[in-house]
Order: sequence, then C-alpha cells, then structure tokens
Amino acid sequence: LIPCRGGSVLLREFLLGLMRGDIVIEVDGESVAGLSVSTIINRLTGPEGTQQAFTVRHLDGSAEELQFERRAITPPE
Repeated sequence: LIPCRGGSVLLREFLLGLMRGDIVIEVDGESVAGLSVSTIINRLTGPEGTQQAFTVRHLDGSAEELQFERRAITPPE
C-alpha cells in the first residue's frame, strides 16, 4: 500500500505485517476485484480511531485478513 499526500492514514508494511507482493483482495469482506487503486484507497480511508479489516493474498497463494486502527500520520516532506 502506497502512502498518499493529504491522506489521513499512512500504511507501512512494518505496521501491518504486510509482505512485499501482497495484493489486497477484499475490504470489509467485499471483493475489490476490478476496482481502481483510488477506489480501494477510498474504501480503506476513514475517521481516525476507527478499525478497518481487509484481506490480502500473499505470493504463496494464501489469504490473510488483517486489521488496523486508522490514525493520522504526517508524511515526510
């Protein structure tokens, strides 16, 4: 997941346990197949302090549901 300027949440691999090559396949149990990256980011974005669940497919083919709490992080200049 790529951080976006002006976003309320900055996701980093080490914060969530994501691995390089993971693909987001569901957000809140709903498939994101065929959706644009910006639409998926919009689904992951929300008020600070709220929880978000999403599912990723790892390079080995296994799927894993991950959760995080949204929080504001100031991206580096």
